[in-house]
Amino acid sequence: MTDISLGPDDDGTTVTALVGDRLVVTVPENATTGYQWEVEAVDGGLDVETSDTVPPVELRPGQGGSHRVVVRVVRAGAAGLRLRLRRSWEPPESAAQRYGVTVDAS
Repeated sequence: MTDISLGPDDDGTTVTALVGDRLVVTVPENATTGYQWEVEAVDGGLDVETSDTVPPVELRPGQGGSHRVVVRVVRAGAAGLRLRLRRSWEPPESAAQRYGVTVDAS
């Protein structure tokens, strides 16, 4: 079982993983602006373990942090994870940004 770290540059890519591996997706987020990442969809053999805001190292007003989503591969086959960045009071379809990865699990 391995942790596979993914970041902003991995958006739109396909990741090869084994059943039991964890995908740790970390994307920049500044929750003070109202925009926060959320899991939009998870399909196939993936199971979301956590989805948390990570505060910045230096706590200064307006300082951005990141958001971390941890997903475990529970079944072989093709799977996908999609995230969206939006303000909670706006409709989901008005997301400012989307992030997605495809997982090829064996």
